[in-house]
Amino acid sequence: MEKLVETLHHYFLYLGLNIFLFCGTISLFAYPSQGLIRDLQHYSDSLKSPDSICISEVRIECRKKTKLRIIQRELSIRKGQKIAKTNLAQYLEKESHKLFNTDLFVVTDVIPVPSGRDSIEVVVSLVEKWYFYPIPILELGARNFNEWASSYHFDPSWIDWGIRFRQQNFRGRNEDVRLHFQNGFTQKLMLLYNIPYINRKQTTGIRFKIMYAGNRNLPYKTDSQGERLVLQSTSKQLRRWEFATRLSKRSHFYNTHFFTLGFRSNHITDTIQELNPDYFLEGKTQQRYFFLKYDFNRNLTDASGYPLKGMLLRLSFEQKGLGFFNDLNKFEVRALYAKFVPLRKKWFWASSFRGLFSFPDRQPYNDQASFGYFQNTLRGYEPYTIDVTRYALSRNTLRYQLCSTRKQLGKFMPLEQFRTMPVALYFKIFGDFGHTESGSMHPNPSPYADRLLWGTGLGLDLVTFYNAVFRLEFSVNREGENRLAFGVKSDF
Repeated sequence: MEKLVETLHHYFLYLGLNIFLFCGTISLFAYPSQGLIRDLQHYSDSLKSPDSICISEVRIECRKKTKLRIIQRELSIRKGQKIAKTNLAQYLEKESHKLFNTDLFVVTDVIPVPSGRDSIEVVVSLVEKWYFYPIPILELGARNFNEWASSYHFDPSWIDWGIRFRQQNFRGRNEDVRLHFQNGFTQKLMLLYNIPYINRKQTTGIRFKIMYAGNRNLPYKTDSQGERLVLQSTSKQLRRWEFATRLSKRSHFYNTHFFTLGFRSNHITDTIQELNPDYFLEGKTQQRYFFLKYDFNRNLTDASGYPLKGMLLRLSFEQKGLGFFNDLNKFEVRALYAKFVPLRKKWFWASSFRGLFSFPDRQPYNDQASFGYFQNTLRGYEPYTIDVTRYALSRNTLRYQLCSTRKQLGKFMPLEQFRTMPVALYFKIFGDFGHTESGSMHPNPSPYADRLLWGTGLGLDLVTFYNAVFRLEFSVNREGENRLAFGVKSDF
């Protein structure tokens, strides 16, 4: 009873903090057309009767590699179309957003040009990205920089190094080809080929993936304090193969369905099996299974890399083990809902809710969902690894735009794709809360599992080239611990 009262006390204290933050608050870097959109509003307001505007022509400029049909697939605006005068600015803004979220362009300006008394020509001005990336790999095998520093004391064995090649927009058809050569903490070879459209209506796509990965340094269990992964380093401890094919079905502009069928084969050494018989369960050294997965994605955000307006919904259902082997039989459901709301000038609110449900309760260690990886992290608990079968997490952020600009680097930059540099800086106050369940059969539950967790704090976000986000955050958690954390990618 006392624990219940304590939990409710912490919950309502935290809930009150979030309500205070939200109620106490009564541009966009990503889109180069934002200034134009504001001008559009003035332009449409200045037009007199009739109430609608006719589109006399749609002209696409600055297209070098991308096929015209790929661009037209994202546009709903057509020649001869009539648009209500009051909706013109919002309508063209959405057209710009859709083009930008293809991840093919660094500039997507949608410009109205008067062509008559009650008509306009729409000019779609695009600057394409740099599509070929030979990128050196220098990454951490640890979950984040903070874990590597605090738990592993900058141990170089946790560093991945190598090179990856990516040819985006292959053949000008938005196809994606990736080659991955990696050594270090994880040795990886991967080939991926994604074709977004294979039919005339441009609604169906297909992707092929083959991957091999191996680990000489292998985290084979989580310590009893739930603070770090225990590592075994001798010969190659884990070898993994994966083959997968994914079909995609895109309905209209915002909804996409994915169907994936694949096979995975995992092998560990006898040493790992002796150290943790539950790594594959029942002392097995081999794990093979087919998997079937369905994903649904509905994206209504203004910018996929760092949204300030709109909503995002993702659902995932996966069955691991289809009856051909008895090595794994697991079903899991994942969900994400995020809402982004402009409040007042330069103030923005972001809330995301994500959850995981999986069964049975007893699961092999290598396939347990770990709370603390990537966006499944509650700010304030970055160093901790919590092995769970179910969790719910809410992340809430109030942002203030300190600056947002688009710099032209001039002719001294020989590549046009890098001449326009967007830079935006946001101050933020955040509050997260979540609950985890380790499952009744978990052999070594974390002390942070099966209870309400919360963390709150403030930070800075720097957003620049190609949706790159750099985060600096200071937080305090339920345990009263203060933490300074650095991260990359957006926090939703």
